Amino acid sequence: DVKESGIEFRHMPQLPTPKDGEEYLARMRSNFELNILEQPNENDLVFEIMGVDVSFANALRRIMIAEVPTVAIEKVYIFDNTSIIHDEVLAHRLG
Repeated sequence: DVKESGIEFRHMPQLPTPKDGEEYLARMRSNFELNILEQPNENDLVFEIMGVDVSFANALRRIMIAEVPTVAIEKVYIFDNTSIIHDEVLAHRLG
């Protein structure tokens, strides 16, 4: 629940472990709710997922983070460093 003081979580009683994947999917389909709140541009989406297990939401978050491309600097050549930061520290921070 969202309150004026912040978000307050309601603790729900733990459901029994599903006996198989079919029961898990049926339970998830009955409770799953996805609301798209806004889409500022074609690369951004603000949404909320309700009625799913925390582990499922966390797995979805990890998958989305893993799909973000990253860039790495392999070699740094410093010719004249006049700053107070040592060359090794500066190269490490860039890479």
